[in-house]
Amino acid sequence: MKQRQHSLIIIISLMIVSYTVNKVIFGRDSSIPFLSTLSFLLISFYLLKCKNLTLRTIGCILIFLLSSEISYFIIFHEQISFDVISSVVETNLIEAKGMFLSDGIKIFGIAILLTLAISYGITKIYKSQNNFKWIPKLAIYLYLLISLMIANDVWPQINDIKMSMNESRSTIGKLIKSYFPAVIGDVAYFASTMLLNDRYSNTSIIPDFNESITGKAESGNNTIVIVMGESSLFSRYSIYGYPKLTSPDLQKIFTQPKSCIVRNVHSSAPETRDSLAMTFSFSTPESDTNLFKNKSIIEMAKANGYKTWWIGSQELEGLFSSKYGFIARKSDVVRLTNGHDEHLVSMLTDALEDTSAPKKFIIVHL
Repeated sequence: MKQRQHSLIIIISLMIVSYTVNKVIFGRDSSIPFLSTLSFLLISFYLLKCKNLTLRTIGCILIFLLSSEISYFIIFHEQISFDVISSVVETNLIEAKGMFLSDGIKIFGIAILLTLAISYGITKIYKSQNNFKWIPKLAIYLYLLISLMIANDVWPQINDIKMSMNESRSTIGKLIKSYFPAVIGDVAYFASTMLLNDRYSNTSIIPDFNESITGKAESGNNTIVIVMGESSLFSRYSIYGYPKLTSPDLQKIFTQPKSCIVRNVHSSAPETRDSLAMTFSFSTPESDTNLFKNKSIIEMAKANGYKTWWIGSQELEGLFSSKYGFIARKSDVVRLTNGHDEHLVSMLTDALEDTSAPKKFIIVHL
């Protein structure tokens, strides 16, 4: 009788935790996410009670991952988004170090404390493992039930899902996340995004121009330099009307004949990887298809006889696998400064003084 009471207390407690976590942190209160989170908690609870060290370690890892999601919510008051996971996948060591020092220490610090508290509490309160042999059977039953419910939910829209997967392999990760919000969904999306990066490793020249390109004509400009700046607030630039003189050099440049200042514009995306892709290729917010189907601005410049440079201050640890690295690698010359903007001037000077080609197309990415 006492064992049944303990089992009932455990299942009710985990059901309350499952509902609360789904509702508060993940914003989900439907049946499938509730059951999947409950199953995850049951498995984690059972593994923490196992005598086998390997299984117990796996249980601690699962609890730590869930604690990290809770910790992220505590700090930022929102769940871990797809954009955050994508940024982690495509970042470099310098950016990763900066993110970790700014917020990562707090996130992982809270997560470690939660993991230790949960693990210690479960171990001390429930000392015997023999009382919980019913947990794996219940978890398996719940996962079978969840599978049937997902199949019933997905089948009517299977064609739309297939079409979406053709556009992006991360679709499967998003789908899993919608049904398994706790840990499993984030891990699945992370894995699918890692696989998605494989397609950025192809360096072959794309043969086709976008359909909007109807012909070519000589511009008379043998040297073209595009400077792509990092995010900053335009309303604090005197060149855009700010009362204090904050951008004197830009004003000197853009008060010359044939200069142009475009007002009332905004970035194409809030993240570098998407913004650069849409700026330098025909990629759109809805689809990356044109990124792989049509020539980028660098490839179009090469097709018009320009020698091309990519000069950047953002060191790309994943140059061979990031979205804008896919574009940058098509350049004849790629030079990176490992995060130092001040080194860009000498690199740009070298490119401008290069005599190996009469026509130069240079992108400088701050």
